[in-house]
Parts: sequence; C-alpha cells; structure tokens
Amino acid sequence: MTIVECRAPWSPQAGPDWTEQKIAQLRFDEFGIWSVWWADRNGRWLSYPDAPVASTPPALLAEIERNPGGVFWG
Repeated sequence: MTIVECRAPWSPQAGPDWTEQKIAQLRFDEFGIWSVWWADRNGRWLSYPDAPVASTPPALLAEIERNPGGVFWG
C-alpha cells in the first residue's frame, strides 16, 4: 500500500495537472508483519527503522502521522 500526497496546480506556469509526492509504503511480509518504508528525494524506498512492529496497519499509520524524524511530511 503506497500513500501519496496529491497537490492541486499551484501556479499557471506549472500547468493544469495535479502532482503526486510519494510519502510512505506499508508492506506486509510472509510472517504476517507490517513494516513502514519512506521515499527519499530520488523516489527510492528505504526501511523506516523506528517504526513499531505491527500485525495490523493502524499503529504504523499513527507513526507516519506523528512523523518524529520528519521523513514523511518534510
């Protein structure tokens, strides 16, 4: 599951299209554990080491919203 931020056109020079910014990914492994990944400025996915171990996504979504290291929302 990939979370993106969608932004409306902000100036006439940028054109009429909305833009998307990758924010986070939630991944489910073969052991039934969810993990959080974040996108660097080049769009590469990196594991988020401080996320709690989770068997369901809500705790990870809360960590993304909390954003203690500033990697998700800048």
